[in-house]
Amino acid sequence: MSKDRSRSECRFYNSEQLQERAEAMGCCLRFARAQGVFELTIDDKQDQNWTWVMRPGSNERVRLVRELTRDEWDQALANARKALLLF
Repeated sequence: MSKDRSRSECRFYNSEQLQERAEAMGCCLRFARAQGVFELTIDDKQDQNWTWVMRPGSNERVRLVRELTRDEWDQALANARKALLLF
C-alpha cells in the first residue's frame, strides 16, 4: 500500500463507515439519489423527521462522500442530528 493511499484512507470516510457512524448516533444516513444529497433521520422517527446533511461553515448540502474530511463529517452529522432533535 502506498503512503498516499494510507493517508487518504485516514483522511476520508467511505460510505459504509459513514452509515456506521450515523447508526452509532441513533440515526440512519442515506443517499437520496434523486436529489443527489445525504439525508439523516432519527431511527425511531424515520417517517416524521429528516434533514439534509449540510457542509459545516457554508451550509451547502453535501453531495459526495469525499466532499468532507472525517472531522467535517463528524461535525456535519452532529449538526444534522441536533437539528432533528429540535423538531
